[in-house]
Amino acid sequence: MKAILLAGGDARRTLPLTHGMYEKTFLRLKGKPIISIVLEQIYGWGLGAEITVCVLDKFLEDFKWELRNNGLQFNSTPRALGTLGHYMKAAHETGISFDDDVLVYYGDTITNMNLGAMYDSYKKLGSECIIAVTTNLRHDYSAVDFDREYRITKMDEKPKLDFPSWTGIAIIKHELIERCIGQIAPDKMDFAKGLFPLLLKNGAKFHAYSDDNALYYDTGNINSYLKLMDMAAEGTLNV
Repeated sequence: MKAILLAGGDARRTLPLTHGMYEKTFLRLKGKPIISIVLEQIYGWGLGAEITVCVLDKFLEDFKWELRNNGLQFNSTPRALGTLGHYMKAAHETGISFDDDVLVYYGDTITNMNLGAMYDSYKKLGSECIIAVTTNLRHDYSAVDFDREYRITKMDEKPKLDFPSWTGIAIIKHELIERCIGQIAPDKMDFAKGLFPLLLKNGAKFHAYSDDNALYYDTGNINSYLKLMDMAAEGTLNV
């Protein structure tokens, strides 16, 4: 298996913590960069994946230094290309073949989901693409219901979302992406915006993997990161 770890953002969503000077996956939890925690999780499931990390040119040397003992490949670009754009550039330049199964992993995702079991499910289902989903996300605001006369009938403080959400992790047959890429507009070079809707339209073997017991944390914005910092201080961050 091959793996592409997407960390090619420009850190705008985590300003001012990153000051635009370093990538958001360098923010620390439990004394180590988020990107290091992500790699520990990928290696921990024994997939034997060859990992390529997609980054921006301006952060490349920082990544090489921070991750110098991990046996990684790096693929860099001068500007953000969208998640699918970064994937395609890395795939072509690192020799990913049509027959390869590829783990796609967004670098700001932290989870203890069993990636080995996810890969087993992918193979058992004969899937061309399987995405990890979670039902453990909560809305950031209070949910309100009211009747026809606008009287409040129910309030729920930060309820769980009532539908599964994608975690930013997928396993996909590279050949499938090559078949689809020519049908995706340049402004939709993104897995969620461009590729996945096309898979549905084309009737691909497209599946979900869900583990209700798995924990999932998004570190991609300031509020979620600060929440994780609090959890780490309290000893409730289980990663």
